[in-house]
Amino acid sequence: MVTAVRIAFLIYATIPVYAASVLLYRRPAFRWYSTGLEVGLIGVMVACTAWDLHRLREKRPDALRPWFSLLQIVVAIATVLVVNLTAGGLTGTYYVLFLLPIIASAVVGTRQMLTLTWALCLAALGIVLATRHVPGVDTLAWTLAVHAAAWGATGGAVHLAVRQFVDALGTSDSLAELATVAGAEDSWPAGIAPCLPILARAVHANHVAVFAAAANEPLALVAGDGDAATRTLLESAWRVRDGGRPTAAGRWTLAPSRSQSGTDIVVAVSRRPASTTLRMGTSDLRAAAVMAAQLLAGLADRSSLIDGLRAAAATDPLTGLPNRRFLGDLLARSVAQASRSRRPLTVAIVDADHFKQVNDHFGHLAGDRVLQALATALVAGVRRSDVVARYGGEEFCLVLPDTDEDSACLLAEGLRRRVGATLAQFVAERIVVPARTAPGPPSTAEQTGNGPTVVTISIGLAQWFPGESAEHLVARADQALYRAKEAGRNTVMVDPLRAAS
Repeated sequence: MVTAVRIAFLIYATIPVYAASVLLYRRPAFRWYSTGLEVGLIGVMVACTAWDLHRLREKRPDALRPWFSLLQIVVAIATVLVVNLTAGGLTGTYYVLFLLPIIASAVVGTRQMLTLTWALCLAALGIVLATRHVPGVDTLAWTLAVHAAAWGATGGAVHLAVRQFVDALGTSDSLAELATVAGAEDSWPAGIAPCLPILARAVHANHVAVFAAAANEPLALVAGDGDAATRTLLESAWRVRDGGRPTAAGRWTLAPSRSQSGTDIVVAVSRRPASTTLRMGTSDLRAAAVMAAQLLAGLADRSSLIDGLRAAAATDPLTGLPNRRFLGDLLARSVAQASRSRRPLTVAIVDADHFKQVNDHFGHLAGDRVLQALATALVAGVRRSDVVARYGGEEFCLVLPDTDEDSACLLAEGLRRRVGATLAQFVAERIVVPARTAPGPPSTAEQTGNGPTVVTISIGLAQWFPGESAEHLVARADQALYRAKEAGRNTVMVDPLRAAS
């Protein structure tokens, strides 16, 4: 649009130059009032256009105001009319001057403004012809009809060409904006919602819908309005995905794409009414829909990558459990939730007894297998609402929402017995027996006869009290675990602070 205003500015600048040339050529009698009026009108016209350019350079959203553009057109027509009335005589040169406001209106105005400008120019020409005493009404009507047709055709052609040019620039800008917005989003499919209005503007569509699904899964509508939630359109999206080519289905144009992460995407856009289809042909609409589908596929890939990175950053690679980083955020949220709901919250720290002996006698790979078995047994022994996370080394943390101290003790005692039995069986069958049957000299455990055939667990519990921080709660559970170790291991201890209260 800045380019269009600059073109109009050149047209407006041409009018006073052309008018001055005509006046000098005709050498009319100098009159102060007519010359002053011409100079004043030209000054107003140039000042208005210069102000528009200034606002556009400042990127003001209301830079192009229709009433202001119409004022410039009216001033331009008045300037040409005054020049015609004061120059003396009527030649073809003046007809060209009347055409300039029409071209300017075609460049920066709407169809309504172009029609009004055309009518004003015809009225001004009629005034000039009547003033010059053109003989005969038929001659006046014929002259006006010829110029009406010529000016209308010229203005319409210029307006259509400029609108197509501006729409093409708008489409390019909208697609670039869509790429920027899609590039800034990192969630799927929630990140599609900010993209839909931009996509609709880019392809001049009334409605936009996005269907997506994992490979070999049925497509589903993930973004769009109620107009897109039809069985017919969904079936068309299935066919387009299977065919792999963009196609038209009624008033909808559909384009498929597949992300590298394996997500199938189909973008569907509805065409505008026929009165505006000259702005974007069917092939252009398909190309824009294909580009939009590819951009959304990139969004799906980026979201998948970011989700994977987030999961990796919050997951312990050995056990697959949440790691300590995730645990810190979870504890803070759990404490906040308990504070709001006034529901109990208990934290347990679990430690594998005699784990160092497993590492020393059978190696760290065997120790890793024991930790994995312990993690699996802990997850199997708690409720769905409970969270098991790796706290560090052979220690694990259990977050038990809606669980008071007594209930936590019952759960912990059950865990101690079941998990202890599971670990004892695992160590005996999967660690000790393979070590004995392995070729080579006997291990240190076999030579001394004191190999760790039983691995038990010790548990420390602490119930949250109002006003306590998550860090203090974990520290109390850790102290309870330390006392369980001092008491001979394979036991459950409760922090005395909460027990005393």
